[in-house]
Amino acid sequence: MEIRVSKNDVIWGYVAMVFNYGTGLFTLPFILSMLSAEEVGMNYLMLTISNLVILADFGFSQQFGRNITYVLSGVQRLLKEGVSSEANSTINYHLVAVLIRTARYVYMRLGLMVLLLMLTAGTVYIYHVTNGFSSVSHSLWIWLLFSVSVFFNFYYKYYTALLTGTALMMEYNKSCMYSKIVYLLICIALLFAGYGLMSVVIANFVSPFIQRYYSYISFYSREIKDKLRGEQVSKQEIKDTFNTLWFNAKRLGLIFVAQYGISQSGIFFCGLFLSLPEIASYGLLMQLVGGVLCTCAKSLFNTVTPLFGKDIVRNDKQALVRHFSLGNFVFWVIFIIGGLLIVFVAPWMLQLIHSNSLLPSTLIMVIFVVDALLDYNRSNFTYIFMAENRYPFLKADIYTGVAVVILTFATLYFTDWGLLGVVTGRFICMLCYNYWKWPVEASRKLQVSITYLVKVGWQESFMKVEAIIKNKK
Repeated sequence: MEIRVSKNDVIWGYVAMVFNYGTGLFTLPFILSMLSAEEVGMNYLMLTISNLVILADFGFSQQFGRNITYVLSGVQRLLKEGVSSEANSTINYHLVAVLIRTARYVYMRLGLMVLLLMLTAGTVYIYHVTNGFSSVSHSLWIWLLFSVSVFFNFYYKYYTALLTGTALMMEYNKSCMYSKIVYLLICIALLFAGYGLMSVVIANFVSPFIQRYYSYISFYSREIKDKLRGEQVSKQEIKDTFNTLWFNAKRLGLIFVAQYGISQSGIFFCGLFLSLPEIASYGLLMQLVGGVLCTCAKSLFNTVTPLFGKDIVRNDKQALVRHFSLGNFVFWVIFIIGGLLIVFVAPWMLQLIHSNSLLPSTLIMVIFVVDALLDYNRSNFTYIFMAENRYPFLKADIYTGVAVVILTFATLYFTDWGLLGVVTGRFICMLCYNYWKWPVEASRKLQVSITYLVKVGWQESFMKVEAIIKNKK
């Protein structure tokens, strides 16, 4: 099985993006107009909590995916840090089987831990922000069903690692698309049936099973089944592989925790100090920028990311520069255009659909969009290091995450700045170091300037567009 990204992978990446977030945008007017501001606010808080407990993944998803890429690229032995130089054209399918079994082992146990956390600490938090489950009808049952749906979403994460690690990006995108279509149909039908916020939760509960089914039939092709048939994996091999992956997974997990503090702590603390309508406003902005816009902008970048590991194994720095530059350049173009639309067009659209929830002020939106652009750009550059199985930005992310959490809490507790204080504090903390440090370090690693990466990104984009036009002719 060769690790490669075809034109179909790229095309399906954008098709899936349209469906994934087209469905989200399609359902959003119904949610905003048919649910109360309190229900919308609770919905965003539930999503925030699920993002918090999913940190229990602790970087295993990326570790499994990256190491599968290494093995399918010819690596014969997994290392705690770095990439083994013992690579050849023969794929070690026994090692693939060990990785799969270890992934199942890890995600079942982590999933149960996630469920326990949501049913205990999560329930206490929701009880507090809903005034004893009184501000939203059936809020307790909504939360319990949502908790179970998060468990299944979490457990099936290892399929994402399998598909992305083998560069089956088209199949992965299809699985996401089919899942979102089912979500759309169920959510809209139940909203019109009058089930309120429960409509969203039921749709979230059903959709993961669709994605899991398609992911299974996509990964376990006849070739893979034949290669893995008869491969016996011992408990000791699972234990040894877990220990190998845990060395960097715990580092990546700490990075995720820090990044949660950076990106999600704002709305979490807002739940303690601000009203549900204000939370709905901030959550809506986060969904449009961090969910819809970011995913659209990073679609191509995420598609080519599996190639980074392959380029590292083969020591092909020129290919790595091309792949990265193309993905990051397209990200910038799409994000800037989309950010302008969110700031200047989205408020008018919400008024048009008579939304019960509105976006924050223009100033807050501008700061948030610029902050998000620089944040995701920084994140893109860190993939250069992660492709080498290294995480030099760990300490910086932890320190910055702690600073953001402290400043956000202090701002909400001691001032009346509200959302403006939340977005401004985060922006200042990140601008001090992270936003410029890692793009500079990554370009030094590649031995090229940032302007050169932009130039290559423009050239690669132009060639891709030119090739598409010629093919149509």
